[in-house]
Parts: sequence; structure tokens; C-alpha cells
Amino acid sequence: MQNEKKLVVLFPGFGYGPDKPLLYYAAKVARRQGLDCMVVQYSQLFPHEETPQASAVKSYPGAAQDAMTQIPAGYDRYICIAKSFGTMVAAGWVKAHPEYHVTLLQLTPLAWEYAPLYAGMPAWHATGTADPLGGAALRRALEDDPAITTYFVEGGNHSLDTPEDYTIGLEALKDIVRKYEEAMR
Repeated sequence: MQNEKKLVVLFPGFGYGPDKPLLYYAAKVARRQGLDCMVVQYSQLFPHEETPQASAVKSYPGAAQDAMTQIPAGYDRYICIAKSFGTMVAAGWVKAHPEYHVTLLQLTPLAWEYAPLYAGMPAWHATGTADPLGGAALRRALEDDPAITTYFVEGGNHSLDTPEDYTIGLEALKDIVRKYEEAMR
């Protein structure tokens, strides 16, 4: 729809904010297309727990509440772009708002919360084959879920960087930016 009122919502990860490439370019595409864009600001995170999973579990309730209170109603469409921990928060927000028309792009979703948050939720996921927080279990789950379209970055780590061959990472970033452009049309 040409005159839809759209909001691009960025959900950062631990240490991966809107100044990092994947989210920076999402905001840049939104601005170029004249769309409203916001970043969910988490009031309290616990990134230094014993494991990444413990950090996410402890941080999630507050971050989910932050998203609920910060994202305004009144848009025809929401384009949610989330990175790592932010994928949990975005998925929770989408599930809490079934009345909204949402396009969900998940960047490096975390393996251990896949089943309760992502299962059956229409989304586009980008993950690296060498992502230690994604792992083989996530790859199998994503490939088997018909609601999810997955873009795999061969050799990509948790930032979708490819240390062995930087050109693969740069091509992946270009592909992801094209996906942003498509999602924001």
C-alpha cells in the first residue's frame, strides 16, 4: 500500500547497537525511504552473567517491558529488525500484538530460545554457519519451520562477519540491506 504509515523498529543486542553495520544500515534505509524509525532502549541489561543464556534470561523481562512501553500504536505496518538478544524481545513484542501488521527480520537469533519464541512465527532470519550462539540445532529448526525464511552466511560468526574471507561478509551485508529495502517497500 503506497500511503501506509510505517514504523521501523530496531531491537539491538548486547553490545550490538544502532551504530553497528547491520542496524546502522537498517536505519539508513528507513531514513532514505522516508519512514519513521526508532531504537528500543533497554533500561536494564545483565550482559555479564555466567553464560549468554543466563544474561538473556535475566535481561528479557525488563527489555520486553521496555518494548511494550516504547513502541507506539497507530501505524499501518511495523518493520521490526532485531539482532541477537533483540530477536527475543522482538518476537515477544510481535506475539503480544497479533493485531498489528508486522514484517519481522531476525539477525542472528539465539538457539536456546528458539522453540518458545520463534516457532511458527512468520519471519526472515539471517544467521551465520559459524555462529557459536546459533549452532546446528538452530540451523535444523530454522530449515524445518515453514513460517521462516532463512539466509545463511557461510562461515559467518555472530556478527555475520566472515573472518576467513571478508568479501563473503560484505556480500552478505549487501544482501541483507537489499532485504531491508524490500521489507520497507
